[in-house]
Amino acid sequence: MAILVCDNCTSKVKTPKCCGKEMELKGTDLVCGDCGNTVEVNNCCGHAMHEKK
Repeated sequence: MAILVCDNCTSKVKTPKCCGKEMELKGTDLVCGDCGNTVEVNNCCGHAMHEKK
């Protein structure tokens, strides 16, 4: 399970699921590998959140 984090604060969110699977981070979008549904990455403190490394 991927976790998205903010560089400016301690906020964290889990990546959403689509078609029963975790969505994949592609640039500034989260994409479903099965149906191709896309959603924008969550914003926090005025910036897009990114995957925790």
